[in-house]
Amino acid sequence: MAAYLNQAKALVTPVVDKLTKTSVPKIITSYQTLMESNAKYVVKDPKAASILHKQLLFTNLSKIPNHIAKAQVEYAAWKKTVKNYQELTLTQVATGSLFVAEVYAWYCVGEIAGRGFTLSGYSVPGME
Repeated sequence: MAAYLNQAKALVTPVVDKLTKTSVPKIITSYQTLMESNAKYVVKDPKAASILHKQLLFTNLSKIPNHIAKAQVEYAAWKKTVKNYQELTLTQVATGSLFVAEVYAWYCVGEIAGRGFTLSGYSVPGME
């Protein structure tokens, strides 16, 4: 086992050395450039920095009533469309059908991924 570890170490060491010599300076330079170009966004006051997360949270929470109002308008329009389904054009029906088919297809893809990319079913421990 020790021989394998020494062999792996001998293979990995030159690669790591080369990466640290070539990549790390580029990463540091890139970071410094990024920070210099965005220095105006850095908050230097610790007290102000400590409340930034709360400001972000409550700013986003204050937008919820507006989103709810927009959703209610969309729901009312959808309800009106469903109520008068005889007036839908063929294009609208085809678009809706394709949307439903796509949602179902992505559901199926998610189920297959959840099963570990098998079509036969879930793998239940102890039932194999």
